[in-house]
Amino acid sequence: MQVPVTVGVVALVFAPVVTVLGAMGAPAADWTIQFQRADEEA
Repeated sequence: MQVPVTVGVVALVFAPVVTVLGAMGAPAADWTIQFQRADEEA
């Protein structure tokens, strides 16, 4: 069955593209991106 492999390849190709578009769109929408380590308290 080739469908799961095809879906995996498509996701592998488009995931970085969607991430870059989101990172570029965040400042345009006046949003901020925050990174927080899991071991730090908020």
